[in-house]
Amino acid sequence: MSDKDKPYEVGYGKPPKETQFKKGQSGNLKGREKGTKNFGTLFRDGLNKTIIINENGEEKHITVREAIVKRVLVDAMKGKSKATEQVLKINSHQLREENLTEGAMKKLDASLDSLSIEELDELIIIINSVKK
Repeated sequence: MSDKDKPYEVGYGKPPKETQFKKGQSGNLKGREKGTKNFGTLFRDGLNKTIIINENGEEKHITVREAIVKRVLVDAMKGKSKATEQVLKINSHQLREENLTEGAMKKLDASLDSLSIEELDELIIIINSVKK
């Protein structure tokens, strides 16, 4: 008896033929609804949401992102080790970024100093054409 003549055996990993996807058809016919936001978008929107806080008896409107930064800084000043670790890590990253930017600017300044007036004019024309 060939494989085609044998009756189809339903079991683990072998659903009934009538419930299997048809050839050329995916399992999610409707797909994701339009306007449905992904996690990253929801997270960013949540961080940018404005909330009202009471600081020194005064109401202030700040973003959730700002509130989190304030809380971490306050906790670090209170001596909480996790918050202190976070602040030091962020500060180190920020300083490294600023130093890289500063180094790049110094290199750019040195490169621009070596250009002639004609080359600078040409560079300005190129930059202005890219802006448009």
